[in-house]
Amino acid sequence: MAMMADSDTPTDVQPASVDAATEATPLRVLLVDPFEFDAQLIGSRLLRGGVPCHLRRVETAPEFQAALNEPVDLVLSETELPQFSAALALQSLQRSAPDIPLVIVTESSEEGEAVELLRRGALDYVLKDRLGRLCQSVRLAVERARMLRRLDVKRREMEHLSLRLVQAEELERRRLARELHDELGQRLTALNLQVHRLQPHADAALHAVWCDARQGVADMVAQVRTMSVNLRPPELDHLGLQAAIGHLLQRRFEGVWAHRVFEYVGLPQRLSPLLEITCYRIVQESLTNIARHARASNVVVEMIGGADELDIIVRDNGAGFEPTQWHQRMARDPRGGIVGMRERAHLLGGTLTIDSRPGRGTRVAATLPLTLEEQDEYRSGG
Repeated sequence: MAMMADSDTPTDVQPASVDAATEATPLRVLLVDPFEFDAQLIGSRLLRGGVPCHLRRVETAPEFQAALNEPVDLVLSETELPQFSAALALQSLQRSAPDIPLVIVTESSEEGEAVELLRRGALDYVLKDRLGRLCQSVRLAVERARMLRRLDVKRREMEHLSLRLVQAEELERRRLARELHDELGQRLTALNLQVHRLQPHADAALHAVWCDARQGVADMVAQVRTMSVNLRPPELDHLGLQAAIGHLLQRRFEGVWAHRVFEYVGLPQRLSPLLEITCYRIVQESLTNIARHARASNVVVEMIGGADELDIIVRDNGAGFEPTQWHQRMARDPRGGIVGMRERAHLLGGTLTIDSRPGRGTRVAATLPLTLEEQDEYRSGG
């Protein structure tokens, strides 16, 4: 049976008789091997084992990279070739095609080499003088890859759904904030005016009651205003992220002695709405934790733009804590603030880390990607 005309010519390998086990689409197998004869042996073994495949053999890194431009289901690789190796093939796959599995098929029986390649990401290790288990190994590797791809699709669907839920939550927050301000806030303001009109009619016996009523209404007005701003700061919609963070920092530590520093560098005045609210919520939660727990005298908020991402850093010189404490807190309350910050960053393709030690303060650092429009504005100096 003619397997290949040359080292880079693909050949279909299929059983002569087609049955239910071999009606599937032939596997697209990329074989990294220096020997044509070994390629024929491997193809024959797959053929006899009922694994239809389209086999292509390569020997060098350029041939390997070129072959990856076409659809590939599986890579079979010898450990060492004159100009290439299984380790280099693994590196290439991890960079450009991490969902394609690789199985080692080799003459070498060096155990340490096998363990190292498996540690680096190879799925199995088959000796050429024991090809009896090759078909099983190929089936398992391909099925595992398919399952991982299905899981990845489901993961992306869940992330998309989570992102939509976050957006829906922010829309609801905006609606509630507007209703609190426009409806309840205005009614309380009107009530406050009516209470003030009663002052001339309040005799000495009712004066204390009038004072309590006036103070009670004033407290409710302030509380409603605070609730409205916490739900959705108006500065974020009208003035942008820089102004919103500045006002947030001022409000959060109003009446508390703490040296505050806010830097907003290398970023356009307006970002995408989703990025703005994500940044705001991360800073908001960080400052809330500082105000409640840190007893800090210095608070620094930094937002620094780069060519394709922005960094958020919130740090203080307060009490700090043991990292195990917030791990335990996350386990008890998986919907807590720290988890929420990380989820928001992750949904935008970013990262968030927390570094803290008792008595040495806390540092929250997030990195978020910029949109293409924001990157263009950064490059133009806007």
